[in-house]
Amino acid sequence: MLARGLKSQQGLTLIEILVAISLFSLILLVVIDIFSMSQRSERRILTEQKVLAEGQLIMAKITQQVRTRLIEYSPSWPTGIINHELHLTDDLNSQIYFRQGDSADLGSGCPAGVVHCVEVSFDGGASWESLTSDSLEVSKLIFYVYPLEDPFEMSEEGYASNIQPRVTIYLELNSTLPDAPDSLFLQTTASSRVYKR
Repeated sequence: MLARGLKSQQGLTLIEILVAISLFSLILLVVIDIFSMSQRSERRILTEQKVLAEGQLIMAKITQQVRTRLIEYSPSWPTGIINHELHLTDDLNSQIYFRQGDSADLGSGCPAGVVHCVEVSFDGGASWESLTSDSLEVSKLIFYVYPLEDPFEMSEEGYASNIQPRVTIYLELNSTLPDAPDSLFLQTTASSRVYKR
């Protein structure tokens, strides 16, 4: 009778409990790992959105100035269409310059802790201020100006070009924030809407 009473009791053995705890622990570790990966992904996406938004704002500011001003063609520009500075002017000879600033340069407007930034000058290059925040590093800023010669300059043969001036702006950004993407590339082309002929 005693043997019959022991068989009718239902319970778990120590082995069964250990297997259940092991399975529960394994499932819990997988869930925690998935949650952790989603948190990292969310932080990375938010950082990338912040870098993209700031980059688009910089591009919009430069583009707005290109559209409302004349490109200042300079004999000091290097041969070719690649320029690291963009000089713009208006009918009142008010000048605005854009460049990739370096914190090592005297008079640089780059924020503290940032080596390269996008700078703007409203006084012909005498003083510079940064368009970028302290969480953004500018790897590359290039202006492709076309046509190469001032289309509004009259010579003995006529105008140098019949093409409206335009600037293609290439901007490569890196964030100084943790979980940032490697690099973000932005490019846009803007045409000057000022026509002098």
